[in-house]
Amino acid sequence: MNAYNLDGIKTNLSKELAVCEGALNAWKNVTFPTKKDGSEFAVFSKNISGARVSADSCLIQPGQNELTVTFNVPYNGWKVDTIKLYNYVQYLKDEKQIAKTGNYMPITHGLNQVYKFDLDDTKEAIKNRINYLESRIQELKNSIEKAETAYNAFKSAYASALQELKENCGADNNTLFYAIRDTVKERFPFC
Repeated sequence: MNAYNLDGIKTNLSKELAVCEGALNAWKNVTFPTKKDGSEFAVFSKNISGARVSADSCLIQPGQNELTVTFNVPYNGWKVDTIKLYNYVQYLKDEKQIAKTGNYMPITHGLNQVYKFDLDDTKEAIKNRINYLESRIQELKNSIEKAETAYNAFKSAYASALQELKENCGADNNTLFYAIRDTVKERFPFC
């Protein structure tokens, strides 16, 4: 994020906060309808309401689906938030998923084998996304609260550092001043 001033920083943080809050509300509104007898529908997408299941447009293997919610954020417009409904078998760490070999898609020559999420995996993925968004919202609120103090302290320290650099370089040595300032600014802490 590159803002013009403190107000720009707060505005950008507030916009991101609004998007995260919209996504959180959208994910919390996803429901899982069942048949009258309580069982799942045969068509996976019928088991989810409030979100759309679609094939990942960038990938080519069967089972690489995404779950997407769409929501409107004031002053930001329509936004989407997406969760992958698959993983690659070689990267599975969850013992429950490793044991569900029925969710393993057939091996495609030259590509990684896909683990396709079932309804329980999807519910867990939504729960994890909700937890992440709640954490991110709290982080953004804290950032907005601390922005003015942190901004003013850093701005003051930076002005002091520039003044000290100018004094150390001498009033007539602009070349050295800009060389040091630009090198430190671009390469810190590796300069």
